[in-house]
Amino acid sequence: MSILGNALLAAVKLALGLLTNSISLMADAAHTASDMLTSVVVLVGLRVARLPADDKHPWGHGRAETIAALVVAVLLGAVGLDLAWSSVTRIVEPPMVGEKVGGTGLLLSAGIILASVLFKGWMGLYAARVGRSIKNQSLLADAWHHYSDAFSSLFVVVALVLARFGIYGADGWMGLAVSIVILGTAWHHTRLAGSALLGESPDAELVGRIEQAAQSVRGVTHIHGVTVHDYGRRKVASLHIRLAANLPLAMAHDAASQVEAAIGRDAGIAALVHAEPEGRPPLDDRVTAIRHTITEMLARHPAVVSFHAVSVLPENHGLEIEFHVHILPASSIEEAHRLEHSLQEQFVAALGDVHVHVHVEPCVLKCKHCPDTCGVERPRA
Repeated sequence: MSILGNALLAAVKLALGLLTNSISLMADAAHTASDMLTSVVVLVGLRVARLPADDKHPWGHGRAETIAALVVAVLLGAVGLDLAWSSVTRIVEPPMVGEKVGGTGLLLSAGIILASVLFKGWMGLYAARVGRSIKNQSLLADAWHHYSDAFSSLFVVVALVLARFGIYGADGWMGLAVSIVILGTAWHHTRLAGSALLGESPDAELVGRIEQAAQSVRGVTHIHGVTVHDYGRRKVASLHIRLAANLPLAMAHDAASQVEAAIGRDAGIAALVHAEPEGRPPLDDRVTAIRHTITEMLARHPAVVSFHAVSVLPENHGLEIEFHVHILPASSIEEAHRLEHSLQEQFVAALGDVHVHVHVEPCVLKCKHCPDTCGVERPRA
């Protein structure tokens, strides 16, 4: 219906625009034609979004709707820029409007365009109602196109009425106003679709429902790291839960499965749950604490003159710790090798599930204050 309605309106507006030589009316025709094209893009996006998940797209094709909305916005922007340029040329050199149809023809054209405003407003309301009911971003974008087309048509009515009384320069200005409306709509939907594709922070209400569902499962003591990935009609949440440290693995797995089921039931989205033992601090806090421990242990070590480039990075297999130490240049390779293994053993014993990489370097002994010359973090007192 939207495609056929826009096609009919665009044809009528274009014919009237050519007859009256009105750039604002031709701009409005182009706006309506772009609505027809965007309706086609929306329809294609809806069909692609309904395709089932496959090996390459395990979470479905729901983002096709957002991509369709972005395509619509870009096309609308291109139309707006072209019409703005044409309108500016009409402002500089205003041509006569309505010479072929006369004053009566101009007023009749204005009446037809005014009727189209009501029709486009109704189309916008219909598209918005359907878009809200199925939560479809591209349909909501299409509704705004109908509204903007109806609004811009009002400028055309003003231009035609003024042309009836010989004020031809208003046509270029009204055409420019229509172009600005088109460009504003294009920017609005480019920003919305682009933000959705880049990834937005989850809605606070949705996060609250996820946390409430997770906390309803017996044994869950804490929830953190809630993330929601939006795939159009399908959303997937990932989160961390804490359970008793002495809980058997099978029971921990069962608790995580119960949390996933509760989130699916109460929040209506799929979830991936990572279970952690109670008493273990969050990763950011743990990294900070480990860096502090490394600094203190190296500063107290008798064989370490100074150290720098301390790095603690989380990896899938655990934490990767790396640092450089300076020792006396007279030390042998064997002594450096023993120190390397000694430090690795000390840190593993003190920190647990970590992988330690030690780089041993000779100190050049050319400075009184290491931080002033070689940039080390903390020389041994």
